Amino acid sequence: MGDGEYTRPGPAGRRGSTHMCGEAMNDGAVPASTAPKARSVEFADSIARADTDAARAVLSARRMLQEFDLYYTESRQIPSLAKRAFENRDPQTSLALSRRRLSLYSTSIHELGEELREVLPEIAENEALWDNVQDHYVPLIEGRYEADLAFAFIHSVRR
Repeated sequence: MGDGEYTRPGPAGRRGSTHMCGEAMNDGAVPASTAPKARSVEFADSIARADTDAARAVLSARRMLQEFDLYYTESRQIPSLAKRAFENRDPQTSLALSRRRLSLYSTSIHELGEELREVLPEIAENEALWDNVQDHYVPLIEGRYEADLAFAFIHSVRR
C-alpha cells in the first residue's frame, strides 16, 4: 500500500479493499464513489412510489437506519486501522484516518439531511411527519447495543 492508503476490512467472509484515506467507503459491492449516489437514487425512487405519508415515514426511517449502520460500521473500524497505520509507521494514513474519524458523524448527518430534504421537501416543515419517521425508527434500533447513538443520530439529522 502507498502513503495515505489503508485496507478496509470487509464484512464477515469478504476480503477488504484498499482505499485512499478520506475517500467514501462501502462494503465493496458498489464502487465507493457511486455507493452514496446509488442509495440516494434508490431512496428517491421509493419515496416517489410511496402514496402516503405513513409509507414515506417508514421508508425514511429505514434509510436513516441504513445510513446510521454505515456510519457506525466505519467508525468502529477506524481505530484498528489507525493502530495498524501507527504500527507500520505510516503517519500520512494515521493523520488521514484521524481526520476521517473526526468528520465522519457530521458528514453522515449532513449528507443524509440534504438527501431527505431533496427527496422529501415537506419533512423540513412537517413536525408530524418527523414524529412519524421517529415512531418507525425507534423500534428498528430497540435492543441494539448502540441504540443510544442511533437515537442521537436521528435527532442530529432532524436538527
